Amino acid sequence: MRYFLLVCFVLISGIGNLLAQVKTDTLTQKEAEKLQKKFDKELSRTKKTNTFKVLPVVYYTPETRLAMGLVGVYSFSFNKSDTVLPFSKITPSAIYTLNKQWMISASYDLKFNKNWFARGNFGYFIYPYFFAGIGNNHTGETLEWYGAKYPVFETEVYRKLGNLPVHVGATYTYQNTTIDSILPNGLLDDSGVPGAQGSIISAVGIGLIYNTKNYLFSPTRGWYAELGFKLADKGIGATFLDHIFTLDVRKYLPLSKKEDVLALQVYSEFHSGNVPFNLMPLLGGGNRMRGYREGVYRDRQMIIYQAEYRSRMFFKHFGFTLFGGLGGVGNDFKEVNANYRYTAGAGLRFVPLPSERFTVRMDYAFGEKTQGFYIEVGQAF
Repeated sequence: MRYFLLVCFVLISGIGNLLAQVKTDTLTQKEAEKLQKKFDKELSRTKKTNTFKVLPVVYYTPETRLAMGLVGVYSFSFNKSDTVLPFSKITPSAIYTLNKQWMISASYDLKFNKNWFARGNFGYFIYPYFFAGIGNNHTGETLEWYGAKYPVFETEVYRKLGNLPVHVGATYTYQNTTIDSILPNGLLDDSGVPGAQGSIISAVGIGLIYNTKNYLFSPTRGWYAELGFKLADKGIGATFLDHIFTLDVRKYLPLSKKEDVLALQVYSEFHSGNVPFNLMPLLGGGNRMRGYREGVYRDRQMIIYQAEYRSRMFFKHFGFTLFGGLGGVGNDFKEVNANYRYTAGAGLRFVPLPSERFTVRMDYAFGEKTQGFYIEVGQAF
């Protein structure tokens, strides 16, 4: 699924040099050229062989509690003579959580050449989870657990548009959810809740990505914007009709030469159909509106605004963050706008290998009658 904490950082040292970029605004031209030659030499050496590693995984979120397992990383190149082309990666994983959730999956990120790439994941999940209701007319304090099992397949194929930092592509999503272990006479024991008897999403779509970030991990400047549209329809195997729009816009503003950064994000997800409850936008989680348990508040529409101050590194490996956000869900935009909730918090950052900018984070966040603690890999956005 997500939120993997890689206890062993061998992976980082193996692929990180391929992802790092030389910053020339703090180096002389001669120093930058020397450093770039070092990266090119390492790139040439590592591209000679494919690699496969198996690493332990540990992470913690309020939705899963402690989670542990194994993740494998197979790195390879479609064109070993192209020293600029990043590695492709296939990442199988097997995770078990203290909430008795099993996640067996494999994600992939394939770089065919400088113009084409594909990404996605497939797997099978046994995922007991909770339901508190739809919309905003509940306190969020009563959580009703139910069982869910489902195979998932998601794939996206993108092509670069000329020399622009823009990719366009096609997407497909499939998920067949079986709902069981429903509490008798509970919230889900009601045919009025869409998807309470299970559901299938089969959706085709299109996507647009604009990306000028200066780093893959922990960027300090630039834009990232992703716009998506999907159509779920009975004619292609879904059990419901839905039009799904998503928008994710991020801006990274450098505040100093020592890389203090202000990160901003607007995320929105809109549905026009009779959406199953388990596929509705979920407020909360480790990346959006930290402090709220993901899924306590859910509905057909969601808008989130987030800001995060990220400090420079101290002693080369440590930093801190301050963050806050506003977010809301509702059946329509009027209800979303009338039910915004706040979140705020702070966190510590540990960067084991500064040149790769790969981050382990520990965050504490609070909101309206709620709080949460997270240990995860990577920045929230």
